[in-house]
Amino acid sequence: MVFTTSGSLNVYDGFRFKYIHRKTSDIHPLKKYDGHYRMYQSEDSLLWIKDAQKLMCVDLHQEEYLSDLGKYFKQRGINEEVEDFFVDSEQRWWCLTAEGLLQYDTSELLEISDNIGRLQDLASDKDHLYLFYNTGAVVCYDLKTKAKSYVESAYPVDEQAHFSNTSLVVKGNDGFFQLRNGSKGGFFFFDPQKRSWEKWLETEYTLNTLVVAGDGRAYISCTNGFWVIDRKKGDKQYFPNLKTVNGSTIHTEVSTLFFDKQGGLWLGTFNRGLLYHHPSRYKFVHIGRTYFPESSVNDVIVQSFAEDAFGNIYLRTETEFYQFKALEASGYNLLPVSRDLLPNQVFEKLNEDTRQVFQGHSYPAFHMDGRGWKWLGTPDGLKLVRPEQQEEQMFFTEDGLSNNFIHAILEDRQHHLWITTSYGLSKVLVDSVNENIQFINYNSLDGTLEGEYADGAAFEARDGTFILAG
Repeated sequence: MVFTTSGSLNVYDGFRFKYIHRKTSDIHPLKKYDGHYRMYQSEDSLLWIKDAQKLMCVDLHQEEYLSDLGKYFKQRGINEEVEDFFVDSEQRWWCLTAEGLLQYDTSELLEISDNIGRLQDLASDKDHLYLFYNTGAVVCYDLKTKAKSYVESAYPVDEQAHFSNTSLVVKGNDGFFQLRNGSKGGFFFFDPQKRSWEKWLETEYTLNTLVVAGDGRAYISCTNGFWVIDRKKGDKQYFPNLKTVNGSTIHTEVSTLFFDKQGGLWLGTFNRGLLYHHPSRYKFVHIGRTYFPESSVNDVIVQSFAEDAFGNIYLRTETEFYQFKALEASGYNLLPVSRDLLPNQVFEKLNEDTRQVFQGHSYPAFHMDGRGWKWLGTPDGLKLVRPEQQEEQMFFTEDGLSNNFIHAILEDRQHHLWITTSYGLSKVLVDSVNENIQFINYNSLDGTLEGEYADGAAFEARDGTFILAG
């Protein structure tokens, strides 16, 4: 995956970022392009980047910029100056020159001089090429005959100034979505079967970028948050703020949006970094500091849990007691409870010392699993004592643990262990045949805590729900 910021480009391989350096010679002039940052990928693993009157190209295999694109084009038979550059949904190159629009792989030239306005974008399907102009018109050509088929305008002449500056076209399942900006922002859809336009959104502010999800919904970033538009259902939703997994709210401009192949939504912001969302990735619900009434004046550390005879769950912080409530409509709630209203058994459980003593040593976490194996959490690694073996076994981050400081251990109903640490959560899987041990780790991107967990602050409710705290 490639991330770009002002003047820099980073390649992320799933583990680390690599910065790709750019030289002045890597920038090719593109005098007919007046738009903003735009990226295309062609089938030869080339990443093309356009910015206002500039063109750059990165070889993703070599992880380096191509120098002297003018020479590169001439070596491929393009001798005219390239004034604008496009890659369509079939990953074909199209070069705008003074003579017309050149299709690179066939070297065929499309004569477009009689079209009115400035070419801003193009798109294609199997048999047709669609050219989008700053006038709001789309001009359709037959790719086999190169003949012009029709011209359709998105809006009348007196509205052209509203949307004439920039264009971003994204192909959908049954047509083309277009984002336009001028003195206003506009979002349109063109249906090539009906040869008709639909206007879905008009704003007094700039609309930044557009992506279309697999379900056909359009996501549009803007100066505050983003829009989600479902054309099939006729729904429009505006999200001016972003809520993070810890309950905090972010007010910022969303500069760009991107869906990865796993359906995850990446949001690049103006001043709050990179954000990520995936509806199935959040396996954990994060009940953050903002849920605690005391959090406005004190740090909050959850120290223990207890459950009464009716299945009500209570927790203790350094200064308060709470009852934990799961709400069907709005998620979760924490209700302060005074000491005199706590059942005695609950109060005693909440104040138990969670440290365990084994063979004369005290451990912050101890658990004997269904196999009779003893797991001991230490400040430096996870210790395993198997009754059939003489030697103890230690596990560290190099073995797969998310962190070496162990705070609590729980076993689920499938006999998997869950280990809370000072950085993240580890799930322990034991192979039922060869008894090999492996770890699966979860961090704040999955909805777990961002900081460290507290000693012994792990609890399984009667319904099998785990509550892990710090």
